[in-house]
Amino acid sequence: AAARHDGSPEAAGVLLSAIALGIGAGGFAYGLMPPRRAPGWLYGPLCGLAALGLAPLAVAGGHVSLAVLTGLLVLTGLLFAPVTTCQIALIDDVAPRHMTTEAFAVLGVAYGTASAIGAQAAGALVEGPGLRAPFVAAFACMAVAAAVGLARRRTLLRAHATIDAA
Repeated sequence: AAARHDGSPEAAGVLLSAIALGIGAGGFAYGLMPPRRAPGWLYGPLCGLAALGLAPLAVAGGHVSLAVLTGLLVLTGLLFAPVTTCQIALIDDVAPRHMTTEAFAVLGVAYGTASAIGAQAAGALVEGPGLRAPFVAAFACMAVAAAVGLARRRTLLRAHATIDAA
């Protein structure tokens, strides 16, 4: 929608690639760091970091040059990757050993379902309130995830997990 709004619908692929680049680089960098805390302890703060990554998009609302938007999407991807990596580690940490496969399947279904709902909602928001609305909604959703993750932090820890990883 931002590329179309700019009069360059062909740039949509570049914008999607920018967020993918950020996700790939962020996931790679986060994967290189040794864990210092249990995933249940990190999930809320990482969601907060991802919300901060969305904040410039929510403020700009896509009403910036495509070059600036591309950079902001790379930043967003960089900060989203640790959340996803943490979710996977969290499932591995808290799911009963005999239910790990099912837990990962539920995560995959949740991602697919949420992506479909989010795409439809973003389209409706662009057509309604405008280009900025989907960015604000994404920021708000991630901020809520951060708040819930922080509030439920202790319930996301394994019974034998410590706050600091060994």
